[in-house]
Amino acid sequence: KEKYGDMFAVRIGTSHLYFLSRTDYIQHVIRDRHTYDVSETTTRNFSLIFPSGILSLRGDAWKRHARIL
Repeated sequence: KEKYGDMFAVRIGTSHLYFLSRTDYIQHVIRDRHTYDVSETTTRNFSLIFPSGILSLRGDAWKRHARIL
């Protein structure tokens, strides 16, 4: 955070990864999921590595995790 700030992006190959360090930014992204929703391909690939990650979840499981966060 000290080196890159509150939000930064890293490019790995053709993918861009975004990192957020402030909880209010993270809450905004979770609340407005329809704006920041990712493609089905990204979700499928991400779920191979992190099956319970917030990006991997859909439907009721996502709602439950978002409510807890």
